[in-house]
Amino acid sequence: MTAGGSSTPAAGVAAAVPRKFNPGSPWTDQETGHLIDAYEERWYSQKRGQLKAQQWEEVAADVAARCGFTIPSKNGTQCRHKIEKLRKRYRSERLRPMRSSWTFFDRIDRMERGPLPISALPAFSDEDEDSGEPRGSNTRSINGILREAAPWEDSRVSRNLGKRKRLTEEEEEEEEDDKENEEEYGGDVGEIAAELKRFGEGYVTMERKRMDVMREMEREWMEMEAKRMEMIMEAQRGIMETIAGAFSKKSKNSLEM
Repeated sequence: MTAGGSSTPAAGVAAAVPRKFNPGSPWTDQETGHLIDAYEERWYSQKRGQLKAQQWEEVAADVAARCGFTIPSKNGTQCRHKIEKLRKRYRSERLRPMRSSWTFFDRIDRMERGPLPISALPAFSDEDEDSGEPRGSNTRSINGILREAAPWEDSRVSRNLGKRKRLTEEEEEEEEDDKENEEEYGGDVGEIAAELKRFGEGYVTMERKRMDVMREMEREWMEMEAKRMEMIMEAQRGIMETIAGAFSKKSKNSLEM
């Protein structure tokens, strides 16, 4: 109690500390669960259509509100990527021979399958009155059996159509992700490709110059070798002529004596 008689909050009770936005922070189970709920509501409202960028930002804000954060801990892009990872994990877990122990498997499974259609519920009509048979009779008419089987057949068709629609939507979402990745990383890839092209062109030009220099050096070497051989042969001819002249002169002097 204070001097004025008013009570102070207990020391053990602390006010909720607002969580600041941290792009690199991991997803907690609480955030993931609220993300699934927030996305499911908007996904169904869009008739299982793709969410726009603004709607993803609304999902991020909704997750923050459900978690009690004053500001979103994740942005719309992070929410979309998390949903994609959850769906991929769900598909891999669904292929396991044993029931998955993953925390969010049942939650994602219900979201993907959606609410049970009315056509999937069995028709509890008064079969005996329609068939004209007395109540409690063990015999059943062919028409009654066909009427009973019809809703289940409709349910199977509805499930197949729903499955095909979900697969188509997942393929469209993956295609949209690929396009966004191309837009996000396309500039960097283009710059890298241009840089590699410039490097390749420069390398080819340098290699051509090197080959030209080698050919020029080889040509000059051959010319110098030819001149060297010519000089040697010229020297040999001069020596031979000098020797021949000396012998000729000596022979001439011998004859005169």
